[in-house]
Amino acid sequence: MKITDDELIADIIEDGADYIEKNGWFRGDLYQKGRDHRDHSPACMMGGIMAANTMEDGHTRIGLYFIVQRFQEAIPQVQTLAAWNDYVAKDVQEVLDTMRLAAKRIRGAA
Repeated sequence: MKITDDELIADIIEDGADYIEKNGWFRGDLYQKGRDHRDHSPACMMGGIMAANTMEDGHTRIGLYFIVQRFQEAIPQVQTLAAWNDYVAKDVQEVLDTMRLAAKRIRGAA
């Protein structure tokens, strides 16, 4: 079975939500100051997606531009992921729910 770009993008967004759920949520930067995903640092929405998109060898699974574009198409009210995370999202649950809804819509399930 060949995985489609949309399936991969949805997987990465869901994996990013899982990363945040496991390691914590952060505002104001991609990761808690002075840290990154290798430290399992708390992350913002974009940081969680970037962590999920990074393979063990440091390469990315797919271009970040494509992930962000599909996310914005799936959830039009989130036009800038970082700004939405930092200034609009009420709490971590809203971030997780929005990420999982985006993945579901990208898969065509919602």
